Amino acid sequence: MTYNEEEFWKCRLGEFKISDPRGAGRKDRSLMENHEMFAKAAVKLFRVLDEMHGVGKLLDIGIGNGYFIPFMSSLATHYTGIDITDVNFEQLTERYGDGIELLKVDICGQVPTNWNKGKFDTIVMLDVEQHIVERDKWKKMISNVKFLMNPAVQSAFICTTWNAHHMTERTDYEVARPYEDYLMEFPEPDFCVVHLGSYRDKGMFVVERT
Repeated sequence: MTYNEEEFWKCRLGEFKISDPRGAGRKDRSLMENHEMFAKAAVKLFRVLDEMHGVGKLLDIGIGNGYFIPFMSSLATHYTGIDITDVNFEQLTERYGDGIELLKVDICGQVPTNWNKGKFDTIVMLDVEQHIVERDKWKKMISNVKFLMNPAVQSAFICTTWNAHHMTERTDYEVARPYEDYLMEFPEPDFCVVHLGSYRDKGMFVVERT
C-alpha cells in the first residue's frame, strides 16, 4: 500500500485526543510511557531553545498533537505551527487561544505565497524527517527550510534524525537517513551544524546560519 502522508496522519492523529501523546508517539507503549518520553523530550528542547541567543519568530514543522506548543511559544516572539493535516487544529486553538498560529502546510511542497524569504528566526522539526520517505520530497523540505531561515540573524534549524545504525524495525512510513546527509546539504561557511546528542531514540542537531 502506497504511503499517503496526509491521509495516514489524519487517521493516526485523529484516533487520539491532544492530551494523549500516543497519536504522535508510540502506539505499542502505554499512555504513561508515552507521557514520560515526551516529557523528557520537552526538557531537552526547552534547554536547547533557552540557551539560544534569541528564539524570535519560530516555525514548528509537524506539530502532531501539539505537545510542544507551550514550551516553544513561551520563548518565541511569535509561534507558527504547521502540519500536513489540520485534524487537531480546533482542539489546539481551544486550548492555547489566539496567541498561536496554526496552518495546514506540507513543508515538502509549496509554502504559503505570503511567506517571504527569511521569514523565521528559528525552525524546529522534531520526529518528522524519518517520515519523509521520498528523497525528492526531503530535498524540497531542505530547500524550503533554507529559504525560510532569516539571513539577517543567526537563525537556527533544530532537527532530529534517526540514523540508520540506530533504527529498529522499519515500516513503510519511515526511512533511515544518515546524519551525514544533512552535513552535505548545509555546508560551511554558510552554515554551522552542531550535534546536540540523543533525543528519545534519535539524535538532535542544530543548523545555524552564519
